[in-house]
Amino acid sequence: MDYLLEQYDTSKLISFSTLKEQYLAKQWLQFQRTTQGPLLQHIFHWAFLTANPTARASYVKDFRRVLQVLNDELAEKQWLVGGKCSAADLSYVAFHSRMDFIMREDAPDMAKEFPHVDAWYKRMGERAAVKKVLADHVQAFKVIAARGADVPGTK
Repeated sequence: MDYLLEQYDTSKLISFSTLKEQYLAKQWLQFQRTTQGPLLQHIFHWAFLTANPTARASYVKDFRRVLQVLNDELAEKQWLVGGKCSAADLSYVAFHSRMDFIMREDAPDMAKEFPHVDAWYKRMGERAAVKKVLADHVQAFKVIAARGADVPGTK
């Protein structure tokens, strides 16, 4: 991600020019890579691949803590870093978009339990690029499923 931002976002549309903001963005990108993504992957694994309700419940609990950290951070601001939607924010979209499917009955009521995260995700979802990526994601799963692959959530 760092390479892509440095090489291709030269106008700093989704990255930053100040050292402080660059490192805050790296902090949130790392938080996503080490918490949101892996925890949802574990929840998926223990729900769909190897049924283990105890393990799944543990990861659900950990994931709710991640949502609380994000909710607390977003309580007083609209974006994670620098007052604009950046790669730090957008890195959360892919997994967040599948959260309800992955978590099933354990999915939180985002508007009620994590209102700042809910509003943040909705703001990102209003962006044309995010709408396109999510639509492409749905279409790709349909194509894969049509070719005979078992893709959870497409049937």
